[in-house]
Amino acid sequence: DRILEKIKSLLVELNDRAAVGDEPLPQVFAELARRESECPSKDKGGDLGMFGKGTMVKEFDLALFPDDATLTPPAGNIIGPVITDFGAHIIFITKRDENKDQ
Repeated sequence: DRILEKIKSLLVELNDRAAVGDEPLPQVFAELARRESECPSKDKGGDLGMFGKGTMVKEFDLALFPDDATLTPPAGNIIGPVITDFGAHIIFITKRDENKDQ
């Protein structure tokens, strides 16, 4: 599928550029989001802000808030592709807050 190949290519670019160490991961992610995203958040470098479980689509909840808390991805992780009715997404977790009432 063309979309998944594009996501794979972006993940490789993200990893390769961040691995070199010249560019911080948040900077690379924001640049790629501005360049490639079709989401309104692209203007903010893909930043969706802080949100809790039940705020976004269920596919985001499944990826970010698993029932088994030991599987919760920590800040600094890249998750994706996450496929929703809105498209294919790469999620960069910049911060986690233990407050469940966000």
